[in-house]
Amino acid sequence: MKKRIKMLVALTIVALMGLGSAAVMAVDHYVPEGATTKTAVFYVMEDYDAPGVEFSMLSQDGELVIHIAEDTPVYFPEYLPISDEPGAETSRNARDLLLDQTLAEMMDNRNLLVTYAVTTRSIPPQTTPISVVILFETPVHPILELDYPFDFDMDNGTADDGEYAGFVTLPASLLPFVDVDVNDWFFTSIAWAFENEIMNGISETEFGPDGTMTRAMLVTVLWRYAGEPWGSQPTFDDVALDSWYSMAIAWAAENDIVAGFSDSEFGPNNFVNREQMYTILHRYMNFAGLTIALEEEMRLQQFADDELVSDWAREALHFMFDAGVMFRYSSMDNYARPQADATRGEIAGAMYFFDMWAH
Repeated sequence: MKKRIKMLVALTIVALMGLGSAAVMAVDHYVPEGATTKTAVFYVMEDYDAPGVEFSMLSQDGELVIHIAEDTPVYFPEYLPISDEPGAETSRNARDLLLDQTLAEMMDNRNLLVTYAVTTRSIPPQTTPISVVILFETPVHPILELDYPFDFDMDNGTADDGEYAGFVTLPASLLPFVDVDVNDWFFTSIAWAFENEIMNGISETEFGPDGTMTRAMLVTVLWRYAGEPWGSQPTFDDVALDSWYSMAIAWAAENDIVAGFSDSEFGPNNFVNREQMYTILHRYMNFAGLTIALEEEMRLQQFADDELVSDWAREALHFMFDAGVMFRYSSMDNYARPQADATRGEIAGAMYFFDMWAH
């Protein structure tokens, strides 16, 4: 690859995704019966001290003081429950994702969504919140704790080796696409693919994340990821020598990453389904001498729709699922959806997580 950016993030469904107070992200948030919410910019009260309180904050409008106790849940938007019912699965508290900043520094002068039940009869009223959500204008990506050294290189990120948890803020200005929002699950993947010149938009202002992917497109993505290696001339009758994908197809075919339908037909404009996409990526992994370490107890024995998986794709799909590369609609989703068309957003996600874990 021409450029490398390592951003290690948690998989979530609400948003797999700078700072300031201008815009507020819309989030789905469960509010207990009888509770109240307030969305506002809050400031840390430096000289305020109360028993059992880590720090206190005053809203910008001066109408509410909140006391952040040691057990007050503080979340990023992408860590909210995705259900409207209490008890829905949530990810880790923001406290567990801090690196160089304290929680007070993280929350100071930020848009906060505060949920609370009762307040004191004071001016302004005071409360210890039920929960607080930090609302960033651009996405903050929590990083999973890992058991091997890694690095990432971004202007406003950080660099380190070994285990740690932290976050990196990705500038929304990276993307010129009007159809890719910071709240979309594919935002991180598409930003990574675009920044690393692996994928382009379908126009200057559209990425087409829900659009289908052709065989020529997918092979070109892999070819760019591999560093645009030189290949021989394509031998397929339906691949013109002057086409934008001819070099990529020649390289993929001669290295047994993608085969043609016959010696003379490649089918560059045929759409790719999910089992084809993950099988091709699996073949590239073997060609490149890469692998992804799997834990035996985490392996899936059978997809819920296993009868739809082609025999030739079964090994690849199980591997990519177990490796965390296959896109899933929730943590409990064990459907392969092998015959569904692969979307451009899914392919960006597959490449992103493949790059994250393969070595």
